[in-house]
Amino acid sequence: RYDNDGECMTNYFVHILETFDNGTIESLIEKYKTVFDFKDVAFETSKTVTNKVIVCLCFLKLKDTYVGKQQILFLNENNYQEVLTDLIKLRS
Repeated sequence: RYDNDGECMTNYFVHILETFDNGTIESLIEKYKTVFDFKDVAFETSKTVTNKVIVCLCFLKLKDTYVGKQQILFLNENNYQEVLTDLIKLRS
């Protein structure tokens, strides 16, 4: 992690959910879109700062169809939509 005079600001967000369904995942996609598209005006005036966010999404309980699947997911601006959409596909 660097400050405004560095090149990268990495922020970590831990999101813990008891369980999920398709509606939960669709809601998360929209919420994370806001997070990953966020632009901080203060950073625009600093020296080439990239504001990076990494989300650690953890499910406490998984339904039978998810047994053996990963319970903790690491999401970033490049993979969050694909990873969350894959969870919806698993339910189909």
